[in-house]
Amino acid sequence: VSQTLNGCEGPRAEIKVIVTCATPAPTVISPVNYNVGATATALPTVASGLWYDAATGGIGLATAPTPSTVTVGTKSYFVSQTLNGCEGPRAEIKVIVGACTTPAPTVVSPVNYNVGATASALPAVANGLWYDAAAG
Repeated sequence: VSQTLNGCEGPRAEIKVIVTCATPAPTVISPVNYNVGATATALPTVASGLWYDAATGGIGLATAPTPSTVTVGTKSYFVSQTLNGCEGPRAEIKVIVGACTTPAPTVVSPVNYNVGATASALPAVANGLWYDAAAG
């Protein structure tokens, strides 16, 4: 830009215009919890999102990862979104794989019968498995 004073145009001054990304990080739900050995599903998709295994750097993948539940622990995944050609910051999703914490069922024990009495089936336990030994 220049200006003119008293009929004389002065030298030009440069104006730099910097366009920054105004794309926000996507909204995510975190943490995502699984029991060890559970069947995991792909993390929720983000429109125009890229998935990373680090907070910065790396190569973005367009498909949401499916977490591993083989071992107990916490792993972070990162996802960004792109709007109007501008990729925003990454949001962190922590996946926590915990040890199975299912308690033993509540039972009535012992069950008593007199010799020669007709026994009835033991009471059912929802989602229960029956064993003939305490372990093994």
